[in-house]
Amino acid sequence: MGPRWGCRLAASVPASVSSLVELSTRAKILVLAGMMLGFFTASMDGTIVSTAMPRIIADLVGFGLFSWVGMSFMLANTTALAMVGKLSDLYGRKPFLMAGAAVLLLGSVLAGSS
Repeated sequence: MGPRWGCRLAASVPASVSSLVELSTRAKILVLAGMMLGFFTASMDGTIVSTAMPRIIADLVGFGLFSWVGMSFMLANTTALAMVGKLSDLYGRKPFLMAGAAVLLLGSVLAGSS
């Protein structure tokens, strides 16, 4: 870890803590749990299209257009990731993480209710 990483990380740590080593065990567990929840959410987002694939293929009338569904999802995901990544560098990561979780939750509720 270079000095640049330490400076960027220090901005998200409370002022009373000069190093992550000084965090309490409870704080470390909460950070780890938050990271694991974020990774789980991202992996579920990547596989959520597969549950709807039979219906999507039926609507597209054929298996020949199957690859377009995955490609469209990955294209939209990659584009959004690049834009949100730059915006989170400028304005902070927490608001974008919370907004992303809210959008995923709202989309899941709407998809489930349909």
